[in-house]
Formats: sequence, structure tokens, C-alpha cells
Amino acid sequence: MFSWQTILSLRVLNELHDRFGIEIIVWRPAIGRCQEVFRQSSFPALWGTSIAFPSTNDAVLVRASEKMELGAHVTLPLDPHLRALALDKTAPPESQLPLFAAIEVRR
Repeated sequence: MFSWQTILSLRVLNELHDRFGIEIIVWRPAIGRCQEVFRQSSFPALWGTSIAFPSTNDAVLVRASEKMELGAHVTLPLDPHLRALALDKTAPPESQLPLFAAIEVRR
């Protein structure tokens, strides 16, 4: 099993490849940095953000409201990828037990 950060990074890499025809091996350092950025954030905190690649060696998380001074870069919004992960019905169920046990309520 892969972490959601890895799957999100692979989805971003796939979009870069499909949309821009990037050579995957060249972007390996940037995708590694992308995974690090995702590990430093919670899943809900990534909504409304984009991942920017100022080079093939770096990745930066940016909010829509932030002014970007990165020079030339490639930016991909994360919301479509987060939505796909959040709505994935094939994902294995969580192994964590519910916080509260179910109780019967009588009137």
C-alpha cells in the first residue's frame, strides 16, 4: 500500500507527463521534493493550494491568494487530485476504530 502523499505525487507526475510531455526521469528530484512538501501538510490543509515547480529540482506549495515570485514555473492545482483521492471508492477501509461506539437511542 502507498501513502496518500505518494499517490498524490504520482497523480501530479502523471499530469505533468500527459499535459506537458515531461521526461519523467528528469523530474525525479522535483517529485521527491513534492512528496516532502505533502508530508509536511495534512490532507485537509492542501485544499485550495497548488504545487509549483520552479525547476526540475524543486517544488513549492502555494495558495491561490499568494503572489508568486518564482519566475518561470509550472503550477498545477491540487483540488482535482484531492477530490479524486477523497472520493475513491476502491481505497481500502481505514484500519482505525471509530472514536465513539454506536449506541441505541430510544424515545
